[in-house]
Amino acid sequence: MRRESRGAIKEMYSLFAKVLGFERWEDKLLTGDLTVTAVIKKLREVLGTDELNLLQSELVRQALAKMQDSR
Repeated sequence: MRRESRGAIKEMYSLFAKVLGFERWEDKLLTGDLTVTAVIKKLREVLGTDELNLLQSELVRQALAKMQDSR
């Protein structure tokens, strides 16, 4: 497993530990904002969904442009 993947997984588990109310995770004190918006933002960062959404939008735009050109 790549180092980046391990880091993302560790970060994800740490976030879930915060959400579940743990005070510590892997001997680190867990602090920070746990509003729904903050949790969703952090999950998007860890999972890279913002980049995937941008990529999907671009692919759809290109496909639509090709369809229009072929008419």
